[in-house]
Amino acid sequence: MKNPLNSVRWMHNFLFPTHREVTTAWGCIAILAMISWIHFAPDSLRQNLQFDRRAVLDGEWYRLATCHFVHLSFEHFAHVVWPFLVVGLVYESGGGLARMLRIVNVLALSALSITAALWWGHPEIGRYTGLSGPSYALAALVFFDWYRATGRKIFLLFFPVYVGRILAGHEWYHDAEFTTAWWAHGVGLATGVAWLALEAWLRHKGHWRLLHLLGDTTIVEKQTAPDQSTLS
Repeated sequence: MKNPLNSVRWMHNFLFPTHREVTTAWGCIAILAMISWIHFAPDSLRQNLQFDRRAVLDGEWYRLATCHFVHLSFEHFAHVVWPFLVVGLVYESGGGLARMLRIVNVLALSALSITAALWWGHPEIGRYTGLSGPSYALAALVFFDWYRATGRKIFLLFFPVYVGRILAGHEWYHDAEFTTAWWAHGVGLATGVAWLALEAWLRHKGHWRLLHLLGDTTIVEKQTAPDQSTLS
């Protein structure tokens, strides 16, 4: 039976983070600050950073990376930024710089997966922007970590709800300027689930050093206090 104090302790750490925890929170805020700066920058800059297949074929390969930080309308910007901010801060409660490493790893891997799917899987798409796909990967980790920290299975409902939303093509809002790329959301979510599966496999095999390098901050805690429920 899980100790109910573990949930209270975790919530206290989230609401009143230590200096070590705030370090990673600022890392997440820095990412959002960059997204905000790009969005409110001159339109010419956003046009030069978004994915444009013809421009990439002409040698502007940097667009494959920068397109994820560009949002073409305020609705698109707000839809991506506010949940990313909330989810990011929840995810970063505890773990210091190692936790920030985990965030960067997951975001980079999901962005790389989406870019590959965009380039080879959807040649009909000429332009693409947005960070919503990678944010799905981050959300998958957050809700599963929340479940591990509290033992409350309600957090696992995120997975069937969002899979259903992706399959149904449901939108929280509508914007005439662009079409939602549901496949990108699916790739992002699948990347997050794959990362969780990798961590579970490495724990099962006892590859603690590799887990630590990937940003898993619970290894030492679990070895020294295996009876406590911790946030991964």
